[in-house]
Amino acid sequence: MQNNKILLVNLSKGLIGEDNSAMIGSFIVSQIQVETMKRANLPMNKRKEFTLYIDEFQNFATESFSVILSEARKYKLSLAVANQYISQIDKDVRNAIFGNI
Repeated sequence: MQNNKILLVNLSKGLIGEDNSAMIGSFIVSQIQVETMKRANLPMNKRKEFTLYIDEFQNFATESFSVILSEARKYKLSLAVANQYISQIDKDVRNAIFGNI
């Protein structure tokens, strides 16, 4: 995040399977959340802007996303998430989305 690096991860279900895709995606999102929270040790002016883009968001929308959505701004993390139907997302995560955007 602080080094202006780009990480692209292809989690295509057709390539690695549905379970592997969900597990790896959830792990990556969790790690990004951990690294985001570590930025609390940096002064606000030293935190670099970072954007997390997630397509097929419903596959990785765990309850931890509620925390990310509510606290991301102060750590200069932006989220761009996409899916086709809002009903695919868990109700608690859906409420967090609409409450924080």
